[in-house]
Amino acid sequence: MKKSKAELEKEISRLVADFLDRQLGEHAVSVDTFLSGNSLTVRATNCFSPGEKTLVQNEYDWHLFQDFKNQQFEKVEPQLKTQLEKITDCEVLNIVSVVGQDGMRFEVVMLGKNFEN
Repeated sequence: MKKSKAELEKEISRLVADFLDRQLGEHAVSVDTFLSGNSLTVRATNCFSPGEKTLVQNEYDWHLFQDFKNQQFEKVEPQLKTQLEKITDCEVLNIVSVVGQDGMRFEVVMLGKNFEN
């Protein structure tokens, strides 16, 4: 049975929330997924711990923290890619991850299949 767009979005949101928690130690308050064509946008809000929120208040520490988060994600990205391919039943071409100073994380995923057709 083919999954609806809403079902896929919900399943991916659960996957990413669990992935962020287990692999990166980020306990997002909410995770929302938006599927459009061959791209996924995942928004996770309030991912920082109280200590991390304090750390990112000045520019120097923010850049160090951001570099750390980027390196941390790069190490576990292949696991997320594999899990997303299982759920979507298509190749994941690229994942771009961005963390904002406000504790919001965005994952933009390019898929090898257009889900609008």
